[in-house]
Amino acid sequence: MLPLAVLLAGLVHGVANGVGATEWDQLLSTLGNFTTRGGGPYTADLNPNEWNVAMEGGSALTAELSEPHTAMDDIYGNIYVADKNAHAIRMIKPDGTIVTVAGRHAFFSPNHGSFDGDGVATEKALSYPNGLFVFPDGTFYILETGDAGTLGRIRRVDRSGMMTTLLTDNGNNFQRGLWVSPDETYLYFCTTNRLKRWNAATPGSVTTLLDLNGTSGSDLSNIDVAQNGNIYVTDRGLHRVYSIPSSSVNLTTPVTVAGTGASDSNAINNGDLLLQGRDNVSATTLPFTEPRGIAFHPLGGYFLACHKGGDIYYIDTANIAHVAIQGGASGSTLAGEGMPITALRSTLKIAEPRSVRVGWHGDLIICTNDNGFVRVVPGICPIPKVLPQMNPQRQLSWNALAGQAYFAEKSTTLADRSWTTLLHRYPTASGPQTFTDPTPLSLQPRAFYRVFEHRKWPF
Repeated sequence: MLPLAVLLAGLVHGVANGVGATEWDQLLSTLGNFTTRGGGPYTADLNPNEWNVAMEGGSALTAELSEPHTAMDDIYGNIYVADKNAHAIRMIKPDGTIVTVAGRHAFFSPNHGSFDGDGVATEKALSYPNGLFVFPDGTFYILETGDAGTLGRIRRVDRSGMMTTLLTDNGNNFQRGLWVSPDETYLYFCTTNRLKRWNAATPGSVTTLLDLNGTSGSDLSNIDVAQNGNIYVTDRGLHRVYSIPSSSVNLTTPVTVAGTGASDSNAINNGDLLLQGRDNVSATTLPFTEPRGIAFHPLGGYFLACHKGGDIYYIDTANIAHVAIQGGASGSTLAGEGMPITALRSTLKIAEPRSVRVGWHGDLIICTNDNGFVRVVPGICPIPKVLPQMNPQRQLSWNALAGQAYFAEKSTTLADRSWTTLLHRYPTASGPQTFTDPTPLSLQPRAFYRVFEHRKWPF
């Protein structure tokens, strides 16, 4: 992650370039217009599996998702969706089609057959996949809650499509929160009222970081990690957001950074948060109704999605809450298409958001449930001229336009979003350009490369 000062300097357009621009202004300057990427005519009939095999490979906009609970992208523009009640992970491709990448549309439970093991991900059963974490290269992790009497699992699917179980429930009552370290050596996950860490070096050992088992009503949900390493976790049941030091062990009194502990009846009844004075105020003074989704932005603040409130806030680095998107507590709301999130701010644009993510290219990815939609507010970032790739020859080639600035960049690991700039080039004539990395292959056998036109999104 870039230092904040460097990152702010990279926001070079719109109001963010003005004197005295706020962090909220700077954030808005990185976002484009609302678009729907997936979800069709959802019919909530007792929460069944809505998936029809005829949808496979078809348009994601006509596919019926089955209470999708989270969505996250890879660096190539694919969006992965945990289609919970269809017991599968879908992929929405950049061309708008949707395919299954894990699960076989069946699940294991005492009444539906036994666990059928690991292997090719699309040939093995999943059981209520509720959590999802995707790496830039398309490797992804799944958290399954399981069925009554059936163990949940956390599994990894590699780029070849092979699925491996890393961790089995064993009474933990897996929930939905899941976060994986950039080097994949450890992960955080939520049970009903505990936050835990699993280490790959000692796979049989799980450490409890936060223990709210003795706190009535706690229902931990989703996880993200701040730039300082603190773990932020939402508590849907107690209407709070906690900040947990990664060094914690069996912590019982976490620091609340957002929420008063009370729900917000006005939000549940779809009241206008702007008129109620719920905008631009301290996050610790606001009631957030069932906060669930959480996602940090490179500016340092985070998005917070409230399940029953239906709304999404941005909590800035001064802990001030800004109403980003207003939504309904239930229903099939789908509004704001083609508009920036600041347009018609009092209009309800979504309903019951389950998760929010900041994608690898700065897209805001929202997964809603009652309506079964995946909505995206794209980051204003040009597509790389050369997509990230391993390149043993260390050479990049692209067609340049005269007067356009270009950046060539290298990363030895995509997972932490860390890129090293190799050159800035400002060609005076249009035509082919090449660049060769002088680092010998023997000194750096693994590297990824990309070429950008002068970019606005500061990764």
